[in-house]
Amino acid sequence: MECFLFVLRQILTIIGCMCSIALAYKFAKANIESKLLNLVQYVFPIYLLHEPISSFLRKVLIAILPSDTIFTVLEYFLCPLVIILYCVILSKAIKKISTKLYMILFGNRL
Repeated sequence: MECFLFVLRQILTIIGCMCSIALAYKFAKANIESKLLNLVQYVFPIYLLHEPISSFLRKVLIAILPSDTIFTVLEYFLCPLVIILYCVILSKAIKKISTKLYMILFGNRL
């Protein structure tokens, strides 16, 4: 079973890389630079906040979800998306509530 999960994880990693390359090509071709550049300002907050949120989310998911292969695959794909979305929303909320606090916390990257 462990060998199967290892092979599955390697295959999913390769598929993820291929999808990333395809998306990057589509973004470059569709001129979506302005939308992506808008998200660049949240790179540092994501870097700072992703680890504690990731640890907490994984502990919650381990407690809630059964230890099945399909749930492991879903967790593998959905956790990073949820973490990035949460970090961006949290950063936007802090910025909206107090711009000065945002500047202090995240290094004045406006």
